[in-house]
Amino acid sequence: MIYKLKYTDKENAIADLIAKGVIVENDKGFLNNADNTHAIVYVGDIIDLDGYHVDVMIDQVIEFNNALNPNNPKHTFAGW
Repeated sequence: MIYKLKYTDKENAIADLIAKGVIVENDKGFLNNADNTHAIVYVGDIIDLDGYHVDVMIDQVIEFNNALNPNNPKHTFAGW
């Protein structure tokens, strides 16, 4: 699954991705992709759109209430 997500800021994005099991914190405090997460792209602020944007490629369906479906995405995963 590919998700294009919008948050208020990076801190909220990270907190939500941890809560949903997309990323995990290791014993040294570093953030890593969970086993089922293929890629995370922190797109960040986009000039003509508000919010902080993150793209996620993961093996499972996750209920995100902040998912977008843009007509002209600023980032895409190759082959998807």
